[in-house]
Amino acid sequence: MAKVQPELPLDAVQLSETAIPIESTSLSPPKSPRQLPKHLADFKHYVDSKCCYHSVALDSAELADVQPKAAYRCQMKTLMESRDLDWTKKAASWQHETVLFSETLGRAFEDTKRPGRPVGDIWDDYTFDLPSSDSKSTDERPLPECSYLTRCSDCRGKGLVQCQNYECKGSGKITCTRCYGEGKVRTIDYIEYCNCSSGKINCPDCKGGGKIHCSNCKGYGGFRHSVTLRVKWHTCITTLYYQNSFLPEKRMEKAQRVLYWANTQLPWSQNSSIDNFLLSLREDEAHENINLKANLTKQYREKHMKPTSRGSERMRRLICTIERLDFEEVHYTLDEKYVNKRDSTLGQLFMYFHSPCSFLFSSRSSSSSMKNCNIKYGQLRLSEIELYECTANDLIDRGIIGKGSYGVAHKMEQEKSGTMMARVYSNQSVEATEILNELNMFMTENNCLHLIQFYGGLLQEGYCDVFMQLMDTSLDHFYKCVYHKLNQFIPENSVAYVAFTILQALDYLKSRWVISLRSVTPWSVLLSRTTIKLIGFDYKLSTGYFSFSKSGNDIELAVEICQGPSLELTIARLSHHCKEFVNTCLNKDENQRPAYEQLFENPFVQQANEVSQAQHFVAYCSNMIDLVDKTTDTFDQYGFRP
Repeated sequence: MAKVQPELPLDAVQLSETAIPIESTSLSPPKSPRQLPKHLADFKHYVDSKCCYHSVALDSAELADVQPKAAYRCQMKTLMESRDLDWTKKAASWQHETVLFSETLGRAFEDTKRPGRPVGDIWDDYTFDLPSSDSKSTDERPLPECSYLTRCSDCRGKGLVQCQNYECKGSGKITCTRCYGEGKVRTIDYIEYCNCSSGKINCPDCKGGGKIHCSNCKGYGGFRHSVTLRVKWHTCITTLYYQNSFLPEKRMEKAQRVLYWANTQLPWSQNSSIDNFLLSLREDEAHENINLKANLTKQYREKHMKPTSRGSERMRRLICTIERLDFEEVHYTLDEKYVNKRDSTLGQLFMYFHSPCSFLFSSRSSSSSMKNCNIKYGQLRLSEIELYECTANDLIDRGIIGKGSYGVAHKMEQEKSGTMMARVYSNQSVEATEILNELNMFMTENNCLHLIQFYGGLLQEGYCDVFMQLMDTSLDHFYKCVYHKLNQFIPENSVAYVAFTILQALDYLKSRWVISLRSVTPWSVLLSRTTIKLIGFDYKLSTGYFSFSKSGNDIELAVEICQGPSLELTIARLSHHCKEFVNTCLNKDENQRPAYEQLFENPFVQQANEVSQAQHFVAYCSNMIDLVDKTTDTFDQYGFRP
């Protein structure tokens, strides 16, 4: 049985010394966590998002300094061209001619060479169409007028030489192998006369003639020397980074950049002035220690100009693109138990890089969630004199006007000016940077009436938003409504006018910016009641139907397109000139397809090069758009699918 301990009385004085007052207990509410500055709070949120990082040290961090910085990604492309002559030598007939007379020898003789036209300067006397892409490419041009003839030195142009048989030696006879030159064949019983001629027979090599075909010229007597001028192109691409901080190049490459400046000059040569090329480049006033012009000049001379000093290559085109990244250099301090291990002299001072606006729209699905709209350095360029600062309050979404595999189009209104425009959100992230680079060229110079007018563009999270001129509809929607809803045909003269205007736009792109479009479809052509804009002329416009069969899967369709025969337009209601023009454009052999200059000379296109044709098209297009508006609602007009 357990022993019971006696109770001990407790003195009240001792109780007051040992007891803890209720007020001193931890019943009071806990202290709220320390509020960090925004830069450190964002940094802490980033660290917490990583599985193996810890942000405890940032709880006691103090913000020391925030410095705005800038970095530039400068890419320079030079199209390099090399040329050389490829001579080939083939046997050719030689016709004897007495062309020279020698008083010393007292006889006439012929020249052993009959020259053609001189080749001339292979760089200045011959022109080639430059490739539009950066990939390696080649071209060649035979020069038949520069070929020449030479006489064979072995047979002296006769095509025959003395027989080389050791017995014949040009006589045409060799010793008979039956009688061994005796003329008789002796046997045991009798002597038989041989059928040879005095112990000789015809040489089997020259057949008794004493001459054989010259092995050098194959019996032709001479040689034709033909020349082909071969051209090779390759693009020298250099990418350098200039900044006023220490941001790693790998980070700059992955970050979201905006187009700062771009320029293309064609033609370009070693004698062209790089200073004039960079004349429109404005220096960065906020970051004066980044001298872009000096750095680009050095980059051009060392990486592009120097390799051409040996003279075997020449420059043909220069493209320079500059993308800018704005970021902040954030300095902060930690308590004494943390030391900067990379640079011990800094003590408790640390640094990180922060991009405050990695993308310009917080949400791509709703225009009401726009934070800002920094288009073309924060401005919307509506005309040469109209420049507007753009914010979320300045843009009003008027609804969706089109959807497709390329993206979604919204109708937007710029509140300050009242300008209606189209905003196209592209989901083609791979091509977003390329789109903005080309967009900058369209905005700086566009003298073609049939190119759509662009107001600006922006890159966000690898995707692209483009603001452009608002039109009434696309050619794809228009022809589908005409053919399938109204059961009508587009007049042939209107089709000719569409072809003419699109050819003008394509020719302008090729001649001005060396741009060859990879895809030209009715989706790329926009219509209004008064004009038509780039881009596209397609087989479907004349027929109203898809050009290839819709049966089978995508692989079968790809095989039909790539390996099948060229498409052919055979509709009876169309004229001969119309079918000839379309079928010529559909030829899969690129060597058989005509160039833009040849297409302009086609009778089908020439009929549209008149003021009356433009007036007829405007009247027809305006009437048909009004008719479509009356018979369909907005969604049907823009989103109809047959």
